[in-house]
Amino acid sequence: CQINSTEILMFGGAGSMDDDRLLNDVFLFNAITMSWRQPNPSSSKYVNGSHLHNEWSSAPSPRSSHTANVIKHFVYIFGGCGGYGYDMNSLNDLVQLNTKDWVWKEIDTTGKQPEKRFGHSACVVSEHKLLIFGGCNAKKEFNDLFVLDTYKNSFSWTSVECYPSPFPVKRWRHAACVCDETVYIFGGIEGPLDPEDLIGNYRNNIISFSGQESECYTAVYNQYQEDREIPMARADTAMAIYSKESKLVVFG
Repeated sequence: CQINSTEILMFGGAGSMDDDRLLNDVFLFNAITMSWRQPNPSSSKYVNGSHLHNEWSSAPSPRSSHTANVIKHFVYIFGGCGGYGYDMNSLNDLVQLNTKDWVWKEIDTTGKQPEKRFGHSACVVSEHKLLIFGGCNAKKEFNDLFVLDTYKNSFSWTSVECYPSPFPVKRWRHAACVCDETVYIFGGIEGPLDPEDLIGNYRNNIISFSGQESECYTAVYNQYQEDREIPMARADTAMAIYSKESKLVVFG
């Protein structure tokens, strides 16, 4: 996520497939100097298949398939798959990183909290709200919407109604971004999964969520023109908004 006019912050992820290592380090990439730096070089050690606690005080546990979003000078990490020790678990914790003094803080929230999940999406709407959509865990897939209000450090969750309701599609490992207060979802996998279909259905359509208030969002399935070239169905893609021309850019 972009934290200022020149730097992009990267947190955590999955390491080598040979040892199932997960990470909880922080790197900053300067888009002007094309160089990396670390505000704190600490990271959880990985010993004999077990993730140990990070020396960086209050840092989140190692994880992947989480989300990271910037509101003011704070980065918010939500959910993902990981944890300490030997097991990898679905998560629904909310952790804040202050980019002025590089201090981590686990946030206590109020209201109905989203279930533990990974492969979800999170976007900032109305400058101080975090909108969570979809995802999955080891037991189920999700098609729900939640809004976290950070205004004046209220940190209150709200389960959001969506029209049409209930929203018919469960989706995870998709991409999401915001343009003019409308959230666009592209790609990902739709379900539900079953023992005979463990892979799921890969998608290449776009869903948009729009709503002036957090109480209700309208979901729209957008159809492509058949005479235009469209991206093939995919998951785990990256998408960004090119705001000058109101275009979505998809890679990989």
